[in-house]
Amino acid sequence: MTSERVEAGILRPLVHQGKLTSDNYLSALETFRDRQWWESWAMRALFALAVGHILAGVIFFFAHNWFGLPDNLKFGLVGSGIGLSILLWLTLGLDSLAGKSFGIVATVLVGVMFAVFGQVYQTPALLHTPFVLWAAMTLSFAAVSRNLAHWAVWIVIAIVAMFAYAETGFYIAGQPLAADMLILVAALFSAAAVLILDKFLRPTYPWVRGSWFRLFLIAISGVLLVTAFTSTFWPWRSDALKALSYGLSAVAFLTALGLGLYLYKFRPTLAGLSIVTFTMTAMIVQMVLKLFQDSTWHTGVILMVFLIFIGITIVLGALFKHYMRLTHTAVDPSAEKDETPRDISLAEASGALAIPENDLSALQEDIEAKENPWYIEMFLALAGMITAGFGVAFFGLIFSSFLDFENFGVALLIAGLTVYIGALILRSNSNQGYLRHLLNTFLMVGAAMLIGGIGLALEQRSALNWGIPVFAVLILTALNIAFVRDAIIEFLSALIAMGTLYFYLGYYLNIAYFDIILVVFATGLAMVFLTRVLKKRLLTAAASAFLIYPVLASFSFGFDGVFGFGNPTEGYEFSRYTYSFAGVIIAAAAIVYLNVTNPAFKSWRPPLFVLAPLLIVIGLFPFGGASALLLILTGYILGHRTLAILGVLLEIYYLYMFYYELSISLGTKSYILMAVGVVFLGVWYAANRHQNKEALT
Repeated sequence: MTSERVEAGILRPLVHQGKLTSDNYLSALETFRDRQWWESWAMRALFALAVGHILAGVIFFFAHNWFGLPDNLKFGLVGSGIGLSILLWLTLGLDSLAGKSFGIVATVLVGVMFAVFGQVYQTPALLHTPFVLWAAMTLSFAAVSRNLAHWAVWIVIAIVAMFAYAETGFYIAGQPLAADMLILVAALFSAAAVLILDKFLRPTYPWVRGSWFRLFLIAISGVLLVTAFTSTFWPWRSDALKALSYGLSAVAFLTALGLGLYLYKFRPTLAGLSIVTFTMTAMIVQMVLKLFQDSTWHTGVILMVFLIFIGITIVLGALFKHYMRLTHTAVDPSAEKDETPRDISLAEASGALAIPENDLSALQEDIEAKENPWYIEMFLALAGMITAGFGVAFFGLIFSSFLDFENFGVALLIAGLTVYIGALILRSNSNQGYLRHLLNTFLMVGAAMLIGGIGLALEQRSALNWGIPVFAVLILTALNIAFVRDAIIEFLSALIAMGTLYFYLGYYLNIAYFDIILVVFATGLAMVFLTRVLKKRLLTAAASAFLIYPVLASFSFGFDGVFGFGNPTEGYEFSRYTYSFAGVIIAAAAIVYLNVTNPAFKSWRPPLFVLAPLLIVIGLFPFGGASALLLILTGYILGHRTLAILGVLLEIYYLYMFYYELSISLGTKSYILMAVGVVFLGVWYAANRHQNKEALT
């Protein structure tokens, strides 16, 4: 990306400089929203959600009635599903969206057939047998699909089959080294697949040029290489086998190094190089820990490990900066053009934002030189947490040598307050990558020590009142959000604050319908944070946490109330309708707010003929699932891809967890899911026809 193009990421520093305010931020955000791409994404998402919910409903229905069905009918139903899916795949076209979806469904149903076969006949086959046969029989489906998503599904099936074979075919048979060799061979194949994809497939076949699939293969290679390295580097074996085991570890390490050098020299992408660097770091960390395996973990050893980890992460920070400079101008000639435009011309941005081109160009150059992508930030955050953990252990050992254990709570409170205030002051004045994450960890550790000290001090004096530590948590999280400009701290602080309120109001005070109150509070704050500039701050990470909270909360404390999180005093049926009605009202109010407050909107988003049935879906769905759908809609309305993708992932997670909700029968669940899927399918059909009419006019 050159400085002649301007990315949406420039909006945040413009907000920090005071050049964008609440009056013009949403209009500026709209400038970078690609309407055509979002409409295309919405159509794909609607269809995927429709098919996913209908299939889940069908699966739940058969699971509910499964033991009452004759064996022949079980095989007939699954076999008919496979045949119908293949027929629709061929009829609708291998390259159509619907056709591709049915191709994947056929692949999945083959696995269901093997599961049914094993259940009906109780075959003595080992666990790996159905997975191996599943992968072998569906390879032809993937081969003719011309669909990267289909290949990704097959690769996951093949990897599961490989791990199952390693576990039940080798480990149980007393051949662990053979299992490790199998995993290493799979890792070598996956690394070779990256080279084959780059050298032969991507230049020849346009349909394999999706950058996500290449990163998927690199990530698979990284996971398999780390697994192979770990399994051969640590287990105790005889001296005769130990050399061979370490040799396999060396092969895994050298393969990762070779893959990294290839990517660096010939096909450099920031994400790809970062994944390989993560892989090698995981191996190097294990080597460091191996050095101290037989040592007593006294103060000196912990200090040495602490300093080594500081050195490793400083080197990592420098490497990531170098990767960003390297990939700044690198172009992969066989890469697919990005289908999600995130930048506009410098002249267009200058006109839309009313800011001189020179200022935007200089600021864009500064962003490109300093700002890390989210995955690098997350990795550096993890490195900072681990390093800070060793640091806390080191200082804790020193502190414990003169600690008065009779007043442990007060001592912990004072130590935590000291650590927290020091970290908060240093962190609020620091913008250096690694140091930020190191201080972030000390900030969270200090806060935990402070809260724990308050609780222990009160308990030691038999005066424990949960309201005091809860109030302290809320104060500390508010301070974190207000004074620390860091997305990770902001997100975690908001989530911790909501979790604390959930515990206090629901499980300590036992307030009826407390969860509805909290969801209204969280959703309202999220809408404000997403659309308003507060003291030259954009609190989008906190807003994401507030929107995610209802989905997580619905399963965090057991499965005895998906329709409602708490323990309402009314009967179940009344409670269910209360929560359904509340979900519709909350979602409708949020969507109306987003549409009304944005002066750049010329029409409702989504259109009213789409919005109305989606609100019906929200009414059908339990409370947590409704919040996941609201996340998707919010991302679509504002053009926040992260929110939209999070919503889709949480919806998938919700469908998985919904199966284990014991207060609702599988039959009822199946009807709910199929009804939701039918509504989604109807919305997709209506929106598709509307798009076609607009194209003709």
